[in-house]
Amino acid sequence: MSKNTQILEDLAYLELVGMTLDQLRSLHHWAGRPGSEERVTFKSGHDYFDLGHEMGANNSLFADRLHFVAEAHKRNLEALVGMAERAFPGSGTEPT
Repeated sequence: MSKNTQILEDLAYLELVGMTLDQLRSLHHWAGRPGSEERVTFKSGHDYFDLGHEMGANNSLFADRLHFVAEAHKRNLEALVGMAERAFPGSGTEPT
C-alpha cells in the first residue's frame, strides 16, 4: 500500500473514532504555527493526499505519526473488548 493511500485510510479512521482537530493538528509539522487552525483539518488532509502529492520528509513524518496512533488505537480497542469479555462472561442465556 502506498503511503498516500495509508494516510488517507488513517485520516478516515481517526476522524471516525473521534480524534479531535486539536489532536490532529498536534501531530502535524505545522503544529503551533499561525494559520494551522484553518489549514490543517481532516478535509484538507483528504483533499491534499487524495491528489497523490509526493510525500516529502515532513508529510512522511506526519503520515508515520497518524499511522502509529491509528494502529495503537485499533490494538487498544481489541484489548479492551477482550478484557470486557473476560470481565463479564456470558451466562449462556438468551437476552430478553
